Order: sequence, then structure tokens, then C-alpha cells
Amino acid sequence: MGSSEWKRKSALAVFLLLAVTVTVVGLYGADNKPGTFAHRVTGVYDEPVYLGSIPLEAGLKPAWVYSVRGRLYVNYFDREYVDIFTPEGKRKGRFSTSLKVGQGGPQGMALTGNRLMVADFKNHALTVFNPDGKYLEAFAEKPDKESFIPVGVAVYNRVFYVTDVKSGGWMAVGDDGRLITAVKGQKESSMEFPYGIAVTEDGRVVVTDPKGGNIRVFACPGWYAYSLPVREAGMLNPQGIALDGLGRLHVVDNGGNRVVVFDNRGYYLFKYGAERLLGPSTVTVDRDKRLIYVANTEKGSLEVWGY
Repeated sequence: MGSSEWKRKSALAVFLLLAVTVTVVGLYGADNKPGTFAHRVTGVYDEPVYLGSIPLEAGLKPAWVYSVRGRLYVNYFDREYVDIFTPEGKRKGRFSTSLKVGQGGPQGMALTGNRLMVADFKNHALTVFNPDGKYLEAFAEKPDKESFIPVGVAVYNRVFYVTDVKSGGWMAVGDDGRLITAVKGQKESSMEFPYGIAVTEDGRVVVTDPKGGNIRVFACPGWYAYSLPVREAGMLNPQGIALDGLGRLHVVDNGGNRVVVFDNRGYYLFKYGAERLLGPSTVTVDRDKRLIYVANTEKGSLEVWGY
């Protein structure tokens, strides 16, 4: 190969490498380092790799973030709407969640089939939309006419799991709004403010209680099983929770400005994010892309990690 030909191919290779680097860095912000797109980990003890930040509209403080089917749903403190983003952070839509003007308070979100359920904390209701935000229906009381105050929502086998502040527990609701079971906090399983909720692959229900400083684990039928070692892990205020594709539980520690990770058996693994998070609230996982999004509330952004 001649010298000129070799130089031409070398220049082309450098250009392509720079183009790929610029593209990846552009997805999540200037904090990225070249090569961080190769973020795959091999085991449960491997910490996720930071990929960068998605800045949000000025003045907005993200409350809940939820990733599903190549979309990000984000709602905010003191706002009555939900934004829809691409995984890279480009806003594709916005829809109102308020049943009564000036009284909406969207919290946790979960999608099954074509039904996106949003917990409306202020209206004490569960509101159902299609994936694009078109209103379908709402549920404001249980079959026995008892009201509830929902906060967190998760989905497992087409069943919604919802934390209920009023009862100090959680409930399982079919995608048609039919109540399947209701679990009230009692004695050793009591919760002062049940917040985030996640369901493991084997059906255990995990609920965070930031006010009580606990994370409770329930067996599939609703029986209390055990609590995660919150104090041993140094957690100050457990809030949002999500399960990744390796079976690990990622729990936002609002008071510690970090995310704490437990394995599938409930043993503490590690922490991450302390150098980047300020008053974080919730976390979600895109299992297909192996991405983790954290609502970085006080900085008005979403922080992104890969695993």
C-alpha cells in the first residue's frame, strides 16, 4: 500500500472514530467521555458506568421518571402534566393528568398493554391513559367505597401494584381497575409513607418508606417477609426503586444524594451517583438498552448510567 493511500485510510478512520464519539457524547451531554457507550457489565457486583445528563426545561424539577418501550415518561413537582421523551432526551409530547384544574399531582407511572396508569396523589385517584397520553378513565375508590392515596406504581404480569399512603400499605389492581388484593401495613410491616414499589421476577413486592426509613419486602400473596438492610447500607431516605435486568434493586437515597443497590436476595452491593446527584427522587431502568435514568430533582435533569 502506498504512503498516500495509507494516509488517506488513516484519516478516514480517525474521522469515523470522531463522528461516533461526537454522536454518543451528544446523546446525553458534554460530561461523557469517549468510549463510554461500551458500558456493558458482566456481573451483579459491577457498578454502572456514567453516560451523562439530560437537561430539562428551566424551572422544572423532575419527580418521577419511567422508561418503557423506547420512551421516557417524566412528571414534575408542582406541575399537572407528563412529558414524553426519546431515550436520548428529545421531547416528543406532553399531556395533562389533571382531573380537576389546579389540583392534579401525577406521581408513579406504569404501562401494560396500551394502558398507562398514573397515580394522582392530590386527586386520590388512579388515572389511565393510552401510551400517547389520551385520557381513558379514572378510579377513585376501591370496590368497598374506601378511598386511597396512591403514590408509586409498578406492573407485573398485567397487574398494577400501587402504594397507598392512606392505608400505609399497597394494593394490586388489574389493568381493568379491578382490585385484586389490598395489603395494609401492620406491626412489623408498618409503613408511614409507602412511596416507591417494585416487583421482582419471582413476584416479591418491594416497597420503600422514606418517612419511616424502611424498605419492606412482601411475598407474592401479600405476606410480609423481611426488610432490606437500610441502616447497614447507610441510607437516609429511600424513595424511588427499580429492578434492572440482572435482578438488582436500585433504590434512590434522597437524603444521601445517591443510588443504593441490593442483589436479588436483598444483600447490599454498592452505591453510585454521589458526585452527581442532588436531591434525587426516582429511578427507572431501560432493560433493552441497559440504561438507568435517575430524576436529579434539585439539578433539574435526568442523569444516565449504563450497565
